[in-house]
Amino acid sequence: MKKLVSAALIGAMLFLAACGTTPAADDKATSQPAESLSASTASVKEYPKIEEISWSFRNSVQYGEPVAVFDYTNYSPHTITKVFLNFRMQPGITSEQLNLKKLSSDELFTDEEISEMKPYINDWIVCDPGETAEGCPCYMSYNTEPTNVDQCSLMNLVNADIYFIADDGKEHMVSYSAENGGYSLSSQSIEPFVWIENDYSSLLPTPDTKVVESEQYEENCFFAKAYDMTYDAFLSYTTACTEMGFANEYPNEEIGHSFDATKDGGYELGLRYIDYMRCMEIVLKNEGNQEDTASAPSTSPAATEATASPTLPESTEPLVDGMRPEFKEAMDTYEAFYNEYCDFLSKYAQNPTDFSLLGQYAGMLSKAGEMDAAFKKWDEDDLNSAELQYYLEVNSRVLQKLAGVMSK
Repeated sequence: MKKLVSAALIGAMLFLAACGTTPAADDKATSQPAESLSASTASVKEYPKIEEISWSFRNSVQYGEPVAVFDYTNYSPHTITKVFLNFRMQPGITSEQLNLKKLSSDELFTDEEISEMKPYINDWIVCDPGETAEGCPCYMSYNTEPTNVDQCSLMNLVNADIYFIADDGKEHMVSYSAENGGYSLSSQSIEPFVWIENDYSSLLPTPDTKVVESEQYEENCFFAKAYDMTYDAFLSYTTACTEMGFANEYPNEEIGHSFDATKDGGYELGLRYIDYMRCMEIVLKNEGNQEDTASAPSTSPAATEATASPTLPESTEPLVDGMRPEFKEAMDTYEAFYNEYCDFLSKYAQNPTDFSLLGQYAGMLSKAGEMDAAFKKWDEDDLNSAELQYYLEVNSRVLQKLAGVMSK
């Protein structure tokens, strides 16, 4: 099985990124066209309004299970790069009314748990004026999606963060509060296309899109996200990487949504396509002087598997929910750590000048690397269907929680 992107890398990106907060609001959902805009960024005169985003939920199916997803049409004159929406449950909603089971069990959420719910949507699809962004997940809690639109109708909008490209060509963010219908424009802005130029990025094709984030993570790892990418554009990018000397590690498999390749000099490339974000993730690293795997003699798939990574020991214990106990324990430990990691990132976002937190971060990042290494040991293992599903669910929940931290 192909490798998944490192959550530690994404966590580091979140830590290094500028952190902002959204205004608090109560449970009113009506979007009043108020113009109470803070004068923090005088150069930006126009920005998207909440009433210019026509949004709705619709029933869909994901991995064979019913879910409700989020769509919106951009009626503003600006390109919208991200939309983050925060909700509260309507007062007095009961467990019977919501009728939503917890992901970890067959139990319904209780009345008390529902009253504390803070549903959210993080839509990363770049949406030009007049276009519709479709299929973004909604989360009632950080790991549970609604199963139908009726459940979504029980939520009230609290606030929204709308990221957009203004007339100055930069990406800005405006926050909307449902409490008073007011808007607050962030004083910060960034270039929407950031492709740093160095020895690593020069080995790669420059993404042909309008929104790119990139960072040199330590000395030996380049990380980037290219948004507004179709799946066909992703496939074209993998072809361009091959033409620039990267050798596909899995030439006999369909590329699907991931592409792993090597290049002379010990370079390892990982590309991932995320459907609901219309986004391609790029990780290019070099662990030091290694043998040239790209030009090594070809071997049979079985031999490659035998030499590439050791097989994990077979379990003799009874299966737990169809999974080996040691596998499930490893997944649960990984997720528990990232829950702690995200709590740390949230604390830092609230106290960015606390040097004690900066001191803790090095240890947290080191531990994150260890957890990722333990997590990836299962990448090459022969997972059964229940294990594969749980593996993907855990990875998805971790990435979603990291994304949730970024939106706060």
